[in-house]
Amino acid sequence: MSKSVLWFTASSLLVSLACRRSEPAAPPGEAAPTEASAPVASPTPAEPVATKEPDCSPATIDRGAESWHDGAACVERLAPRCEQGDPEACMGAATIMLNGSGGAAQEPARALALATGACERGNSVGCLIAAVIHDRGLGVAVDPAAATAFIDKACALGDPQGCQAKAARAPKSPAFIAEANLTVGSIAADGLELRDLMCDVKGGMPMLGALVIAGSLAKQRRALDKCAPAGQAFAATWTFAGGKTSDVAASGGSPAANACVEKALARTVATLDGRCGAIVLVGKLAGAEATLEAVRSGAAN
Repeated sequence: MSKSVLWFTASSLLVSLACRRSEPAAPPGEAAPTEASAPVASPTPAEPVATKEPDCSPATIDRGAESWHDGAACVERLAPRCEQGDPEACMGAATIMLNGSGGAAQEPARALALATGACERGNSVGCLIAAVIHDRGLGVAVDPAAATAFIDKACALGDPQGCQAKAARAPKSPAFIAEANLTVGSIAADGLELRDLMCDVKGGMPMLGALVIAGSLAKQRRALDKCAPAGQAFAATWTFAGGKTSDVAASGGSPAANACVEKALARTVATLDGRCGAIVLVGKLAGAEATLEAVRSGAAN
């Protein structure tokens, strides 16, 4: 929404007064002084009128009070400083343009352009501003991928907030098993790929258990691949006990595909005892990996 900006201007008119000094009449025989030769007083300089400086302090911009009308002037003052690498100026100008505060117009596209340019010149604050604009869809379509890219760049520039944001946005591994004593990020056996394998193994050596578990599940690979030939990741949990597999649950695909995976896993011959969970990549690997993060995120929540 566009707001009118009230500007106060002051001007003064410089008036020059030519004062001719009163002289006595010239004695006979002498020429009277002419007007041109009469002394003229120099004009008195007018006092300069003080111009009010716009209040562009961070505190004032953050408050954005209704009585504050310096927004447009501050944008014009802060934008060049942002382009020269001043992070505080970038933050101030972007805040005004995004909120339309201080009587300025809302200009999210201009704010994004300013922040993007600053980021490209190595200003990490510009990267973070651009990330927020993309992440929240401020005047642009929501674009999480673009937001992540700007956050990654801010972190690469050494910005602590950028690195914190990057860590917060990183995919989280699902906590399938609350008290797991075996955790393996990725393991493969006989063509079957597992991600985020976690188990509470009863007895034995947990790390050797990971190989045993993967090998046991791999014997069901052909049956599993029939559940989603094009490729799909499934989050699954199960219990090994007394040579059998029970309490199997799978998610990530269609109801029919989930049931198919559960049936295939339930046929696994258990060679150890324990409660386990993992993301199982079924069917074509490329297709399964394309769905991995969505399934991982769903399992983690």
